[in-house]
Amino acid sequence: PELYKFEHDLPYDPAVIEARYANVIRSFVEANLATRPVYVTQEIEPQYLGGFQRVPSGLAFRLYADTLHHDAPDVSFNFRIPPERDKYVDGILAQYAQAYVNNALYARLAGHQDRAKKYVDEALRVKSDYDEAIFLRNSLDSTSP
Repeated sequence: PELYKFEHDLPYDPAVIEARYANVIRSFVEANLATRPVYVTQEIEPQYLGGFQRVPSGLAFRLYADTLHHDAPDVSFNFRIPPERDKYVDGILAQYAQAYVNNALYARLAGHQDRAKKYVDEALRVKSDYDEAIFLRNSLDSTSP
């Protein structure tokens, strides 16, 4: 009912829509996690995944119901950047750069500084002005022995 109101420009309660959306996401994860790997992409914000650990896996995250360390698969994307760029190409490149940063952050948490630096360098190769990657690279450089 609240979604109908939202879609028809009627007064609605956004908290009800948000709660129901969160419940749908959780129901998908909980219904499948015991029998198969479950993956989410970056569009599914962590607030909807409370109690699940997100481990980078390619352009997505694999979910786990525990707090153990899970090795992330090594990531190396092979793609060609077209000579003519537009907002769609830039958006796709940003997803690849973010995936590299996600892997760098996870590697850093596991104490693998060299692996983290490798992923940050890849993110910057894809998107040289990516602020999050630049910040992370500077942080990694300042903590190196």
